[in-house]
Amino acid sequence: MERIIFWMNSFPSDTGISSTMSPSTIINGTPKPDFSQKHIAFGAYALVHTGTENNTTARDIPAIALKPLSEKGAYIFMSLLTELKIRGVKWTQLPIPDEIINR
Repeated sequence: MERIIFWMNSFPSDTGISSTMSPSTIINGTPKPDFSQKHIAFGAYALVHTGTENNTTARDIPAIALKPLSEKGAYIFMSLLTELKIRGVKWTQLPIPDEIINR
């Protein structure tokens, strides 16, 4: 529900007080959504890239996309390893494996 409200408030309404500014822009001063940034749908499965450890191997965390975090393209994901929320800027979206669906 929170995600739906976020997107509804990101665009001007035909019946709102402004036909050019969104409720979010009027109240919070947030800019229009930048769709040139990478986006991922709510509930999508992804490997979130968290950088490297002390070697050349990249560390990826399997996760489920929850919601956008910023206009810069960051998202909140739920880690499937810890079930905690994590911040992701780079990720690779993949089909959901059967083992994750069964889990």
